[in-house]
Amino acid sequence: MSRPRVSAGIAAAAFLVAIGGCAQSEGQPAPQAESIPAETWRTDEDAAFAEAKKSGRHVVVDFRAMWCEPCKEVEAILAQDAVFSEITKSFVPLEFDISGLTPDDNELKAKYKAFELPAVIFVSASGDELGRIDGVVSTSDAFLSQMRGILDKHPAPDS
Repeated sequence: MSRPRVSAGIAAAAFLVAIGGCAQSEGQPAPQAESIPAETWRTDEDAAFAEAKKSGRHVVVDFRAMWCEPCKEVEAILAQDAVFSEITKSFVPLEFDISGLTPDDNELKAKYKAFELPAVIFVSASGDELGRIDGVVSTSDAFLSQMRGILDKHPAPDS
């Protein structure tokens, strides 16, 4: 009777590998991410880009999923007040929770080429990709360093 469970477990593991390598490193417990307040991250793509154009900023797009353990590591970094404050100086924050892997989720993944989770994509207000961070960033300093490097090459229009 244990055979169906093994097959189901193998199918589940294959599914997770197929959706983009979102797996936790062995032997390392996933950090418990603070929940990022929903009112700070936009979830409406059109409104986020309109706000970016109006405010002279770029857009940062965060792809996440509830079942993605590495996403929780990135969420923990993005939830830090100092990091979020620095992000919002030059970027309008936009998040896509693709936990359901719906057709709309898959369309967004294709549009932004977010084939691996976690993915943080920096985009101009006109929709051009400026840079990206695919996978886990180990520290807030590493994240901010990469973000600053993108801004050095592509300053926000209002900075």
